[in-house]
Amino acid sequence: MKQCYLLLFLFLSFHSFAQWEIVPVNTADTLNDIQYVDGSYFVGGQNSAFLKSLDEGDSFELMIHPNGKIGKISFFDEMSGITTWSATYGQSFMTIDGGNSWAPTPEWYVTVDAVGDSILYMYKYNIISLSDEQTILSETNIDILVDTNQVTQYETGNIGGWSWVLKSENRGESILSGSFPYATDYIYQSFAVNSDTICFLQYLDNKLFKSLDEGLNWEVLDVPEFQYSSGDLSHRVFYFDSNLNGFISDYQGNLYKTLDAGDTWQQVPGVESSGLNDITFVNDLEGYLVGDSGLVMTTVDGGSTWHQENSGTIHSLNAIDFDDENIIAVGDSGIIIKRPRYLLIELNVSSLSGGSLIVSEGGTLQLQASPLPADATNSSVSWSVENLSGEAIISEDGLLTAVNNGVVLARATSQANPAVFDEMAIAISNQPDTSPLVADTTVCLGDTLTLNASRPNATYLWQGTNVLGYR
Repeated sequence: MKQCYLLLFLFLSFHSFAQWEIVPVNTADTLNDIQYVDGSYFVGGQNSAFLKSLDEGDSFELMIHPNGKIGKISFFDEMSGITTWSATYGQSFMTIDGGNSWAPTPEWYVTVDAVGDSILYMYKYNIISLSDEQTILSETNIDILVDTNQVTQYETGNIGGWSWVLKSENRGESILSGSFPYATDYIYQSFAVNSDTICFLQYLDNKLFKSLDEGLNWEVLDVPEFQYSSGDLSHRVFYFDSNLNGFISDYQGNLYKTLDAGDTWQQVPGVESSGLNDITFVNDLEGYLVGDSGLVMTTVDGGSTWHQENSGTIHSLNAIDFDDENIIAVGDSGIIIKRPRYLLIELNVSSLSGGSLIVSEGGTLQLQASPLPADATNSSVSWSVENLSGEAIISEDGLLTAVNNGVVLARATSQANPAVFDEMAIAISNQPDTSPLVADTTVCLGDTLTLNASRPNATYLWQGTNVLGYR
């Protein structure tokens, strides 16, 4: 009667991922916006909450702000900036000492965009009436000339809405007259790409208004038929890069992308949320998206695909920004979270020898994963191998060892961002015939079995009697 023995083995694998950390702050108020400029972070929120960090977001000082709500922050540098109230018009305030003191601006602005060293675009909404002479009357302190033929939809004496696009070339000290040639409802989001280009979105009419000449002329573009909700509509996704490729979102948590300056839009697959609130890109490929219930997503391909991260919070995140080393997001209940930036954009797997074959018995092939850019931080990788028609093992340093003939697929995955990986196929030949070792293999007396016990993180447990040994 043959004596049989049971071989048991256990494979263990471990993965490490970068974690978001919560930055403690002395407020539980909702935080609506964050901006990084010249070494300082500025954060604004409800109930006069205004916070400032001078140490790259490691700590935040709670400061006094005269307004009850800050909807948007626009700073030129660490000293000069403007805060606006919300998506509806409200009092705006200006500081020239880094937020230590504030003064009301002459006008109430819907939203403000600081561009470059001195250019400031301000968007204003007023309730106006038309006199018998068809002259626009408003409470604005600025003399604004508007062609009355553009407001013929309003009859004399009726109350309507009108928006202004104002420009300052000296950080708001003086303002150039201007107007917006459309009778429209509130302007909820704005985005100034640079001093020559302005884009902003008017949600209620599903229109995108675009200017490429500092607001002198405007083009009206259609956007997808969005569903919107009542209430404060600020901090929804709205972003354009220097090429006018951009993103917008609806109120169902869907994300849309344009590659032709807003002429056409395509929904981005795989992004579904109860609400998307802010988006930013640190370069053409690397971007970050935040939303309700602690949502954080990253992209390394320009926003075509997104990878969800564990933010460590269930609070809604309303805004996000970055410095050279870190990404910081802010949200409800005073939440501020932070983690190192993923500068790693791409991995390229190759062999040191330049080949992709193993032709000797038990041969090896040393693999490498080259990061892009070459000086990227967080470029450590985890190696794995998928046995297709062949079999091999791979070390934590990327040394691939042949086991059985066929083809295997070696993969290097970024430890910081698992969405970044690369693969390489390797063909193996001239290996001796061996029996595959599977879980719970029975070996009978008189049989010969060659074992390879060099698999990383594997434990081999022999059970039985009169075991003579193994090799």
